[in-house]
Amino acid sequence: MKKRTPYINVWKELSHDKAMIFLAGPRQSGKTTLTKIIAVSFSNNLYWSWDITNNRTHLLQDPEFFSHLVRKDNSVPLIIFDELHKYKDWKNYLKGVYDEFSDEFKFLISGSGRLDIYQRGGDSLAGRDIIFFISFPLPLQNWAA
Repeated sequence: MKKRTPYINVWKELSHDKAMIFLAGPRQSGKTTLTKIIAVSFSNNLYWSWDITNNRTHLLQDPEFFSHLVRKDNSVPLIIFDELHKYKDWKNYLKGVYDEFSDEFKFLISGSGRLDIYQRGGDSLAGRDIIFFISFPLPLQNWAA
């Protein structure tokens, strides 16, 4: 049996019922590392980051860019949006993405603790997502295949 960290187990539990999961936490807590580890369990996955210039361009030119993912099989793909909260209209964007694509894709949105600001105002993502907060760094030696 493969060793699993508590975070992987929480991901599995949360993602079972929701198509969109938010992964928030402080800088250097292991969010990006965790998203890439989770992605390995999906034969169809796409990692996207606002911090990568070409990624930003893809989103701005074609907001549905991820829907063109070449799939290896018929399984549901995982689309990871890292640091999307830096995009000015990120809440509206995700609301539309969820409403149109939640039956076809799973979405994992990761970023700083600022991801929870959507709960305090602006367009609501209520009912579309669950927030998963990492509060301490993830030691790499605990990740076992």
